[in-house]
Amino acid sequence: MKLKFAAALVAGTAAITMLAGCPTGVPGTNPPAEEFKFAADSLLTGKILFDGKALSFADAAYKPVMKVKEPGQSSLAITADIEEGQYFQFKNLTDGKAYQAVWDYTGTAASKASDVNTVDVYVSDPATASAAATDPMISMDIEWEVGMTPDYAADVTVGDAATASFTFSKIQNLNAEYQVTVYGSDKSAKWSSAWLTTPSVTWNGKLGVNTNTPDGAAMAKGAAFYNIKFRKVGGTYNGTNFYGETQFIPVTIK
Repeated sequence: MKLKFAAALVAGTAAITMLAGCPTGVPGTNPPAEEFKFAADSLLTGKILFDGKALSFADAAYKPVMKVKEPGQSSLAITADIEEGQYFQFKNLTDGKAYQAVWDYTGTAASKASDVNTVDVYVSDPATASAAATDPMISMDIEWEVGMTPDYAADVTVGDAATASFTFSKIQNLNAEYQVTVYGSDKSAKWSSAWLTTPSVTWNGKLGVNTNTPDGAAMAKGAAFYNIKFRKVGGTYNGTNFYGETQFIPVTIK
């Protein structure tokens, strides 16, 4: 993902820091001529940030779109464009009903370690649709300098703690817990750690679910992937709280 952030557009909006992506680029220098205003019939409003700053997309071919869902349910067939200044607004909702906003990056996949610095999927805490919506009701900061080990395209040797130890940086200013998941070459999950408050876990190379000491068969050697999920502390993934994940990070199981 080729992104750039425009420091001149910083808004006084509290950010919920957020799923891997790939921003590169330089600060923007041409802010909009006038501040964005939400439509009078908006019911749910929000803004996308990157490291607390307004975000613009360097890749003109990528048109980001927000989705919306009822808490704990699948996304609805209702979308909203991310508009100038990275604001979004939903109109065709039910006044007084709670919804979660969904950022789902669908652009170019990460191709190097430095690309893994943006959340790939982020679902917000619920917010209640209101006919009085004005200022952003939901702020989502998609910056996440993952700083992960194993690195992008690294070798992971089963049984070798030096290469099968997963470490990463937490998301700043977010009360989250994390889970490492390893996938086969077809991106089917093979092992997932327990949910972690400390951003590190060593894997023994075996298959299992939600455990730091899996006792299944050994992971097949060859091409594989992993990612890092996050959720609100004490919450659930796919639940009625914020959650998300990084992009897939390729590795080779040796």
